[in-house]
Amino acid sequence: MEVIDDPRDPRGRRYRLVSVPTTVVCAVLAGACAFAAVTDRVRFQGRSVWARVPRSGARRDDGVAA
Repeated sequence: MEVIDDPRDPRGRRYRLVSVPTTVVCAVLAGACAFAAVTDRVRFQGRSVWARVPRSGARRDDGVAA
């Protein structure tokens, strides 16, 4: 997944491209079967879960590399 060029505008990137499908796959494996269920699972996860999702190279809201 990391070899795919990211088509998103650099100014709008908060997360690496690989983080988005990884997060969705994890939510589906946990039982989410609709878009709303995926967003609920993503929204209500704790920091311990997010620490395991690849995100180096991501940018914080202020544009500084995380």
